[in-house]
Amino acid sequence: MYQRIILLFIALLVAQSNVPVSAENDLTSVILNEKRETIFVDFAVFAPENSDQVQLEVYYQVFNNTLAFKPSDDLFKAEYEINISVLDKKGKKVAGESQEKTVSVASEIKANSTTDFRVSQFTFTLDPEKYEVRFTLKDKTAGKSYTKEFEANAKNLKSKQPALSKILFAQAAGPVQASTDQFTKGNLTVVPSVSHSYGGEEDSKLLYYMEIYPGNENSENLTVQTLLRQKKGEMVYRDTLSTEVDRPVIRQLREISIVDFEPGEYELEVELQGRRGKKLAEEKGTFLIKWTEESLLEHNWNLMVRQISLIADSKEQKALEEAKTIEDRKKALKEYWAVKDPFPETPRNELKVEFYRRISYANENFGYLGRAGWETDRGRVLVRYGVPDQIDDFPFSLSSYPYQEWHYYKGGRYRKFTFVDDNHDGDYRLVYPFDGLWQTPEF
Repeated sequence: MYQRIILLFIALLVAQSNVPVSAENDLTSVILNEKRETIFVDFAVFAPENSDQVQLEVYYQVFNNTLAFKPSDDLFKAEYEINISVLDKKGKKVAGESQEKTVSVASEIKANSTTDFRVSQFTFTLDPEKYEVRFTLKDKTAGKSYTKEFEANAKNLKSKQPALSKILFAQAAGPVQASTDQFTKGNLTVVPSVSHSYGGEEDSKLLYYMEIYPGNENSENLTVQTLLRQKKGEMVYRDTLSTEVDRPVIRQLREISIVDFEPGEYELEVELQGRRGKKLAEEKGTFLIKWTEESLLEHNWNLMVRQISLIADSKEQKALEEAKTIEDRKKALKEYWAVKDPFPETPRNELKVEFYRRISYANENFGYLGRAGWETDRGRVLVRYGVPDQIDDFPFSLSSYPYQEWHYYKGGRYRKFTFVDDNHDGDYRLVYPFDGLWQTPEF
């Protein structure tokens, strides 16, 4: 995943941790050429007008820093190919399509951006059935491929029973601008949020699109009940809306403010109800509210300071801890991140974006018994050094405890971190040497 790391050599101190800070390979070294698989694939199913078939839409989102760019005249260019195959339940290919893409950007910073991306889709008209979809992206410059396979239940939406389409999480929506717009839904353009990820300064609303197919329902109105639940099951939002049954397809574009919601994983549940609250159809989907500076400032200042302590020195941490009012905290944070912004001329602070991306990744992968992933030993190492260049996993044997070795060797001094599950409980703990240095690769 990681090709090269451009280093800024900023030495930091770490409070209350066995994992030391490196001046060579830590987070404050802005990761410009860090190539990881930031590719997302999703799908939705709708009912085309005047047809008993279904419309399977497959979406993909590719971030710049996934692709290999090479200089070309005054630009940086990347070339890749997308192939999609749709197989029926017998394994027979029933549909497929390919696309060749060229991306040109003006600078190396843009080429390695962790926030710039492109979204596209494939559309297939099929008989109602369960299908297997195979998605492959081939990076022509790097000579590497990314493949994802998933099941798509293209259920019948034109039956007598009222039905709901799959939830299409969206990043943007508005009136149709051109007849060739690939994201057209009736008179709307709905751009998918393929990662189902929301939150932050510019993304304070959950946006999604669905279609209701009334079937032979003879009620004048249908009721749509919407629930939001946190991952632990607690309901945080509920509304009930009535919609008239006056057309064969009822399009629903909804937005819900998430400003007051804590970061984490949520489930969106939409239920279609008939007379006397009878459930006619239901669809569910999960989405993520990202861990961001803004959400932590609002909900848990102490947690924010503890997270930043992973990369802050003692003086910087003290300045944050002494900020008591909201205004003082905003000022302290602004000053903290401004000093570390590697490219002030760009609209985003790349270091801050990368920091919270790693916090989210650690939480998603290393949480243990109610403890957030970034607080575990593996999470702390990941926040500082990123995803390892190589992981050697050694499961349980009669002669040793389960353990993992993480290797970092592409871009700086070689480091190896060893984590041992000595309690057989899934919590891998870092063992000496805690800085990962002064070790010889065994490969």
